[in-house]
Amino acid sequence: MNPFSPMATTYTLAASTSNAQVAIPGSAPAVRVFNSTSVVVFIQFNMTSGVVASVASSLPIAPGAVEVFAIAPNTAYVSAITAAGAGDVYITRGDGL
Repeated sequence: MNPFSPMATTYTLAASTSNAQVAIPGSAPAVRVFNSTSVVVFIQFNMTSGVVASVASSLPIAPGAVEVFAIAPNTAYVSAITAAGAGDVYITRGDGL
């Protein structure tokens, strides 16, 4: 397993109790997610625009956590929502886990 190597710009997603989405162009097979907020952020990887994240069913990212995920090359968006509070989530495409 290779360590994560960034291959694109880092994108900022402003997470809050309203659904937010950011485009993550490229085809790198992994994504690094840093939740800089003080609350749990729920994220959803999407191939098309308009898909929303859900507190009930999306992937929770702990406050302050850094996680790396393998994703499909055609993943083009990340959506996020919080149950309470707000803050920035940083997303970077790359290779490795």
